[in-house]
Formats: sequence, C-alpha cells, structure tokens
Amino acid sequence: MHFPRTERFGPQGYDPLQLTQPDNPQIVRIHHDARTQLRLAEGSLLLGRDLLEGIEDPALHAVILLLIKAVRDGSVCLSTAALSAYRPFLESIELTEADVARAATADSALIGDSLDTLRPVIRTARQGASLLFFEKQYVHYKAAAARTEALIRPATLPAFEWHSGVREALQQERLNQEQKTAVLQAVLQNFSLISGGPGTGKTTVVAAIVKALIALDVPAEAIRLVAPTGRAAQRLTDAVGTSEGAFAGLAQGLTIHRLLSYDPRACSFRYNRRNPLQLKAIIVDEVSMVDLAMMSRLLAAIADDCRLVMLGDKDQLPSVEAGAILSDLLPADATPGYSSAFRETAGKLWPDLAPLRPQCGPTTDCFTLLKQSYRSQANITCVVEALQTGSQTMALDIPELLASTPVEHWPWSEGGVYRMGLDVSARSTLEAQLQGWLSRFFLQPTEAGAGTYADLVTDALEVDVVEDPAAAAEFAEKFSAYGSTARILTTSRKGVYGCDAINAFLAKQFVSRAGLRDQGGIFSGAPITITTNDREIGLFNGDFGVVLLDASKRWRALFARPAGPLIVPLERLPRFELGFAITVHKSQGGEFDSVFFVLAPATSRLLTHQILYTGITRARKFALIVGTVTALQTGLGYRIIRQSGGSLWPTQEVEEADDSEYADLPLFAGL
Repeated sequence: MHFPRTERFGPQGYDPLQLTQPDNPQIVRIHHDARTQLRLAEGSLLLGRDLLEGIEDPALHAVILLLIKAVRDGSVCLSTAALSAYRPFLESIELTEADVARAATADSALIGDSLDTLRPVIRTARQGASLLFFEKQYVHYKAAAARTEALIRPATLPAFEWHSGVREALQQERLNQEQKTAVLQAVLQNFSLISGGPGTGKTTVVAAIVKALIALDVPAEAIRLVAPTGRAAQRLTDAVGTSEGAFAGLAQGLTIHRLLSYDPRACSFRYNRRNPLQLKAIIVDEVSMVDLAMMSRLLAAIADDCRLVMLGDKDQLPSVEAGAILSDLLPADATPGYSSAFRETAGKLWPDLAPLRPQCGPTTDCFTLLKQSYRSQANITCVVEALQTGSQTMALDIPELLASTPVEHWPWSEGGVYRMGLDVSARSTLEAQLQGWLSRFFLQPTEAGAGTYADLVTDALEVDVVEDPAAAAEFAEKFSAYGSTARILTTSRKGVYGCDAINAFLAKQFVSRAGLRDQGGIFSGAPITITTNDREIGLFNGDFGVVLLDASKRWRALFARPAGPLIVPLERLPRFELGFAITVHKSQGGEFDSVFFVLAPATSRLLTHQILYTGITRARKFALIVGTVTALQTGLGYRIIRQSGGSLWPTQEVEEADDSEYADLPLFAGL
C-alpha cells in the first residue's frame, strides 16, 4: 500500500515504528494518520507501538492512540461519549465511533476493569459511558476523589463563637458581600473553594481569611500560603505581607513542591498520606494551574484537622499538565448555595448582609463565586461577560480599529476592547502596528510632563545603583510601573506572530530609535522576563525586570520588591528572555493597563475560548486584539474541554484507591 512521502514517512509506511503488522494496511493507515491528523509526536507513536505490539484489532489500535492523544492534550481519560470529537480521524481510517466504543468495552490484553488486572489501561463507567485511563492517571484521579470526599465531610474543627477579636480583625477590610461570604466559609469549613475573575479581590479575601484565623487563635506559624509557581507564591507573599502587624510569624508563600518538600533525586515528596503536614490551614492560590497529579499529592498530605482553602478563576486557562481540577471541583452550574445554619451565622456577623441563596448538596457552604470586579474598566467587563456566553457572533460586536489609524488616535481615554483585522502572518503589516506601540510606551511620554522610558534608561547611566540605594529604589519602581502599564501578549512563542520574533523586532527598533548600543544581544533598558526559578536569589519564572548599564559600567538587572529593589549582576541571573512581549500562558496572574493581544492565524490549535478570556482579562483599561475576524471567531468557538472522569464532588460512591505503591512515582514520568 502506498502512502505519500512526508518528513518521516516513506512508501513502506512509518518505518521508524517498525509496526508488527506491516501487512495490515488499515493498521498502517491508523498510525500514519495518528501522526498527520492527531499530530502525535514520535514519542507518543513509539509508546503506542510498544503497547500495541501483537494486537491485530485495528479498532483497539485506534482506542490506544486516541487515549494517548487525549492525555497529551491535557485530559485525564478518554470517554466513549466524546468520540465524536475525533470523527474526521475515524473516517479517514475507515472506522466508526461504534467500532471504537466496542473495542474500548471489550475484554482485551490491554484494558482491565481494576488495578488488580495489571493491565496498562483501566476502564470505568460513568453515566452510560466507558472511561479509559492510563494507570497513573487512574490512581491520581481516584486518590483525589476519595480525599476530596473525606475533606468535605462535616467539619470536625472546634466550634467557636464570633467574638470581638474576629470583628476587629475584619473591620478594617472593606469587603463586599461575596468576599465576606468567602471569608466566613473559609473559617467555618475545613474545605473551601473560591472562584473569581481578575480584579474580584481574591488576594483581599486571602488577607482577610488569615486575619480571621489568627483572631481565632490559629497560630500564624501553622498557616501556609501556597501557589503552583514561584512567581505566584511570591506575588501572594507581597500582596498579603508576612512580616509585621497581624501577619507577624506568617511564613512566606511557597510552591506546592516546596510545601510537600520535593526531593528531585528520589523523585518523591517528604509529606504524603503516611506523613501529613502538621498545619492548621493551607491557602492555595491559582488552583486552575494545578494539574491532577500535583493536586492528588497535595490532598494526600493534608491532615484531617487542617483547613484547605483554594482560590482560582474557573474561566482561565487550565493547567499545562493533565487535569482540569478547578472544573472538577466546581458544582455543575457553578452556583453557590448555603445552609440555614451558615446563613444564620453570616447574619449575626454582618447584619446588613443580603440573603444568601439556599441550597442542599455536596457543595453547600463550601463554594463562593466572586463576581464584582474592581480592576477592569466597565467596557472591558461587558466584553468579558459577553465572552463567557461563548457566542461567536460577538466578534463582530467588538469595535474595530482600522490599521491605518495612527496609534495616537486610538481610543486610549475611552478604554475598552477593540479589534484590528490584520493578517498577522504578513510581517510588514504587524510590524507597522508594533512600531506604533513601541513609540507610545517606550519613546514618548505616557503622561503630560512625564519623561519617557528611554529617558529613564539614559538617566540610569549616571547612577551606580549599588552605591545609591535610594536612586535604585526609585528606578526600580519607575521601571516596574512601566512594566505594568502595557504589554504585548501572544498566543504562541514561534512564528512572526509569536513573542520571540516580536521581542527581537522591538529590541532592534528600540536600540536604534533610542540611540543605544546593543552588546551581544543585550542593551541598557532591556525589559526581561525570568524563565527559571532561583530561590536563592529570589527570582522566579515570570518575574519582570530591567537590565541596566549604570555609572559603574557594570550590567545589572533591577527588580522591584515591596521591601526594596533586588539588584542582580547580569552574570548571576537565571535564564531570562526579552519581555516586550510574553505568551498569554506566561501572563497568568498579571495585569496591565493596556494590552496588545496578537492572535495566531485561524488554523492554529492554540486559539481557544480560554486563551481569549485570559488574554483580554489581563487588561485593566484598554485591550486591542490583533488578528483576523476568522481567528477571533475560531477562538470564541472552541473551548478546552478536558475529559476527567467527572466531578470530584462525591455525588456517588467513590472507590478508595490504594496508591501506596505509586507514592514515589516521578511526578513527570510520562504516562
């Protein structure tokens, strides 16, 4: 059978895989199309080959390759109810959804109904569909579900009365009704989930929760602030403060890895189900970025008498690794509800609190949704609300700016969300708009009477930032302010529309137009983003700073910190990249006055509803979406829906998974 020659394919099929059924043209076609249509990489195809050695059923080949595809795309499992999403692939290999469903439910050497079968794929059933898991995902899912059920059972925490200490702790916090409810559930329950978009005051809620817990005699030393990334943990520390006043004794924010004490040499964690953390409260921010494996390990290490508070944004991009934890934890309709006892307690503490919605169910008293935004302009909020409806037609409702409109005539004062219909793959048209953006934010004063970014760089040449701490602090704050004023966001890293190419172009333009010297790819005033953590120095993936050549003629990087600037010699910096533009993924948790959002072409798989939401909601005042209407409509019409086996809430009996023999599996050990 002849196939067209491609990069790794020849007339004999996929030679590197050495298929064990070379004479079965349908199986050869399945593996060929798994690469070309499912876009499975060679490593995934090799895994499929190893698992399928000796298997003669073409439908079972399709099942395993689709399961690999689902996991690579971030799902935890493959559901037979979702096979319609792969219809083009199935049609190309001459199989039906029924054929694949039959192979998924039939007895085979690869698929078993429990861990005891010692087969690589585990099958369960839910709501009439078969769910197929690889062994590791199955263990983590079952362990997380069982632990969640244990944690949300009626709290065994000591009862308390609302006394003057709690009132005094919270009276200085200007909380709205949603925030007050979130604080109350966090101190009443030992499992609490809080979801809210940008600017809804999640950090304010965290600070209020900590104050309330301390007022209830929970030692500050027994409370931990946790996040999935070092930058998010540092941001939590900076926002809450951990060294003075009510927060004296509160430890600095940690990553989940550090909280559980990860040992990279042993690929295991010190704290686990057999050795739980000796803490009274754990508050986890940015929980939407936590993958299933990490959440399973965190839940396992939490003691029964420890409060767990998790905060995140249900509409934001999910974790990079497999799982959709926040979606699985939320009730199906994402609507909070509260018991009569909870409502009575809330009324006693805050008599002016409006009536709360009653509800009976597993999420009662455990979930609060923050909706009131304090960050974004009303025009942006309206677009975000329309975006959440999922309507593709809203793309045409977003006001359009013509590419011929000079940047100084863009509606900066009105603010809001706008679109510019450019083919971003055409380098010249995109670069013209980028030059206008560079002029406004780096080469021209942003306010009347203010200097420019380029002027600030020139001024820094006259100061030794090490010998003059006051000047260093002033420069750090000013550069940080520029960094939060505007940012270019991209959906991808590569291509003429990716952040790498945009950064290279803008660096060249800035050096030339500001009259600076480029020395080996670095220049004074270069905005940079850290890409790896270095806890010893105090820098984390995503931190923003500026490289300067100061009066000492030494290259240094300057980072703003609440306690004073962090100054690092260039040679001591962990890995970094230029920061004129960053990917939307890298921007999570950040906020900027103005955002220039470059969409990939409409054919890109990166265009999703979640990436549009995340990119637009980084803007406080002004957002410009640059790309074709077709690309915008493509993103609006495609949501990332990960198959995860269903809700983690115990709406049905949850099987206790014995994960003792898997406790030391490497966290990133593949499938």
